[in-house]
Amino acid sequence: MRSNYQSRRILFLSLLILFGGRSVAAERLPLRAYTTADGLPHNVINKIVRDSRGFLWFCTEDGLSRFDGYTFTNYGTAQGLPHTSVNDLLETRSGELWLATNGGLVHFDPKGTPSGRVVNAGDSIVNGSPMFTTFVPAEGERSARAFAALTEAHDGTIWCGTWAGLYRLERDANHLRLRFVDLEVTSENRVQPIISDLLEDRYGTLWIATLGGLYRRWPDGTTAVYTQRDGLPSEAIHDLLEDHEGQLWAATRYAGFFRFRAESSHAPPAILASYQKWNGRTTWVFQLFETSDHRFWIASNGGLTEFTPDDGQGKPKFRDVTTRQGLTFNEITALNEDAAGNLWLGTNTSGAMK
Repeated sequence: MRSNYQSRRILFLSLLILFGGRSVAAERLPLRAYTTADGLPHNVINKIVRDSRGFLWFCTEDGLSRFDGYTFTNYGTAQGLPHTSVNDLLETRSGELWLATNGGLVHFDPKGTPSGRVVNAGDSIVNGSPMFTTFVPAEGERSARAFAALTEAHDGTIWCGTWAGLYRLERDANHLRLRFVDLEVTSENRVQPIISDLLEDRYGTLWIATLGGLYRRWPDGTTAVYTQRDGLPSEAIHDLLEDHEGQLWAATRYAGFFRFRAESSHAPPAILASYQKWNGRTTWVFQLFETSDHRFWIASNGGLTEFTPDDGQGKPKFRDVTTRQGLTFNEITALNEDAAGNLWLGTNTSGAMK
């Protein structure tokens, strides 16, 4: 009898551990979803940006949206945007707002006058300042009008990544103009790259994520490009991140993400670690993000993942959050953090989540 009791007890404890573990793994997290039904202009989110006042800005496929914690205020072509697709927003240190759209680089003045037409730089304005002023390259193919990424350098230079290479916004007295910056592509790759992200590191080096390799531009104007022949796990790079320790990270389309080290010299970067298919399926990473408490998050086609580079035993740790834990959709395209420390997620079909 005692043997049968012990056997039943062991079986009970085993089942408790088994199903208890499953319930923990499938624990639903406190998530709040936001879609067009809640005021978003579109459910495709390209970028989420937090400004210096704490507002969240959503770059969508149907304009720009500002969230004040309660409601969304939307801006679109009816107010003068040159294109519905907004890909990035930059707030400069002086407080200017710039948008990367598929119709050009746009200066955004929220207090300006909305216009039912596109106002281009140099147009004569009758009443007040326009809400949107569009800048397009004077030369180049039409794809150069598609702006994908913006960043402000330490010296105040605004760098612009387009589908047809790199541009710099130059200030000449009271005039602004876009100037093409040749990345000195080799004869093997005659066309300028499609740029997906820009990052200036602590040495003043500009890193350029493209779908055809990782480009680098030093402060002296010299350039280099790195591909799989230089050790990159993938040449299609979506996103770049410099963490609080100065370490550099890159998110790729076909090979997860990797960490690399580079000094101010012209030596090639060293690939320190590569993380691919950590959950058995994920390779496509849209964005890498570090929160204010130095936690790393990965937005991928397999959901949201919390990443710990070292679990205390010298191994990386991954914690996946998918639709099983309450996500409305598994393809996460954008990440950011609000002033209260909440993590925000953007998707490519189902709006945003907090």
